Amino acid sequence: MKGRRMRMRLVVAMVTMLIGGALAWPPASTAAPTLSLTRDCSGYPPFHEIGFSLSGFPPTTPFFPTLYLPDGGIIGPATGFSTDAHGNYSLTGVGSEVPGTFTLTIDWAGGTLVQSINVNCALPTIADQCKNARWRTYGVFKNQGDCVSFVATSGAIGASRAGDGLTQYWAVVPED
Repeated sequence: MKGRRMRMRLVVAMVTMLIGGALAWPPASTAAPTLSLTRDCSGYPPFHEIGFSLSGFPPTTPFFPTLYLPDGGIIGPATGFSTDAHGNYSLTGVGSEVPGTFTLTIDWAGGTLVQSINVNCALPTIADQCKNARWRTYGVFKNQGDCVSFVATSGAIGASRAGDGLTQYWAVVPED
């Protein structure tokens, strides 16, 4: 009798664990979906381009991107996009011949993500192009002095600060 009761308790415990586990499946995602934009000047001239990546989505999630270009053009909302089996997606080489602010909107069943980035691959070649807050139009300098230093060193300053966006642009500054 004791052995039978013990087996019954084990069966009840196992059924409870199985039901509890089934109710908790799929496991809750710990990371919120994110959208990241990057400047891409590899096609310059003539194109000022961006790349984007998505992460933290459920696997194979369909999404609908809409890209607002600096010249006022709109691409999308596009269809046929979905994240991979890990909930990620990336694309590069989307751009415009006009520098400025690109805004990407990602719509999906769980909500909407929006992010903007300023891209101007034509960097200054003389210090006057950094004055009167024009340094801000390039989207890569921290302040006017940063811009002027960039010009003074013909872009060499970018090589010493990897990761701030300058290293991918300094090669387009023409030599005197």
